[in-house]
Amino acid sequence: DYGFLNGDERINDAARFLAGELVPTQHFYPPFFNYLNGVALVALFGFGLVTDMWSNTAEFRQAYFSDATPFHLAARYLTAAIGALCAPLFFSCARRVGLNLMMSFGVGAAAAVLPLAVFMAKTAKGDTALAFACLAVVWAFLWRIDAEKPMRWNIVIGITVALAFGFKQSALLVLGPLALAM
Repeated sequence: DYGFLNGDERINDAARFLAGELVPTQHFYPPFFNYLNGVALVALFGFGLVTDMWSNTAEFRQAYFSDATPFHLAARYLTAAIGALCAPLFFSCARRVGLNLMMSFGVGAAAAVLPLAVFMAKTAKGDTALAFACLAVVWAFLWRIDAEKPMRWNIVIGITVALAFGFKQSALLVLGPLALAM
């Protein structure tokens, strides 16, 4: 089992997570994205039960080894959904920095169709989720600036920073300079 159709997709680690292996065998990236992909595979299992693709976990497992395409698609749909969440965050950030409604809508729409965003959302890897989490940190920081009770936003910033590092350690390249700016 090589575990992938694309070298960067580690669907087998998500499957191993569902089998109880919480710490992956490879340590290139933190395991949080594997956990999310595991949730996508649970959704796929439920979908397969309803549509008679399989009737139990043994058939589900066999389907993975027979043709892993549905498993990859489930993880890719999750990645695309996470990427789509960037558009409202971009919109909200644009509004927060003072752009009018139409310009903010344009920013959100552009984020939804940027070629790199679309390209990265088609592969089940943590880069799209990392971009979302880093953007969430910026979003939370923008809300914290004028907050009457900044402690709440400090907590949200802490959660989003942890989320970003849960996807990839390269979050440091974005969040390090942002931390210095704070």
